[in-house]
Amino acid sequence: MPMQYDANAFTFKAAFDKDQDVQKYGVNALTLFAMSIYLDIEDLDEFATNAITEGGDDKKVDLCFLDEQEGRIIIGQSYLSQKWGREAAPANKASDLNTVVTPKVWTQV
Repeated sequence: MPMQYDANAFTFKAAFDKDQDVQKYGVNALTLFAMSIYLDIEDLDEFATNAITEGGDDKKVDLCFLDEQEGRIIIGQSYLSQKWGREAAPANKASDLNTVVTPKVWTQV
């Protein structure tokens, strides 16, 4: 039987639930919440417009952000369960991200 977690054990959950700026982004809300804290984002809407890639043709990437100032690229594959307390996201989420970051070998035919 999979382990279940008490939703109240997540210390960030109250702040996340209260943050109306991120809630409007639905399935991307938790990713944006985490990124807004990690990157100290001032304009969440601008960041979301430029970084959210999720959609029918997203190539297995939900978020892609080129941080030229810091010289880094942030790539994200996210999952927000309808029910808090799941032990883990579906396994394909990790394999999707692995597909994105694995170097491609191109051959000429």
